[in-house]
Amino acid sequence: ADGTERAYSSPRRDTPHSHGGGDSLASATTAGLARGLALPDAVALGKAYVTRAVEHAYPLGAGHGPVSALWSVADWEREA
Repeated sequence: ADGTERAYSSPRRDTPHSHGGGDSLASATTAGLARGLALPDAVALGKAYVTRAVEHAYPLGAGHGPVSALWSVADWEREA
């Protein structure tokens, strides 16, 4: 890291279904690092992933629902 401060943002999505968003962000960022991305690029990848996961979140049970960790599977199925 070079000490440069960066901001990662996206429009707020009004949903109570965001459970697991932090874990998903950490996992996606780590996956980016494992693929050889520089830290800022890995964080940007993680942020983009979790933003889409929140967009595709769904209600499950009586409380806050989870983000959709498998949102991209639908894209893969369309490509097959």
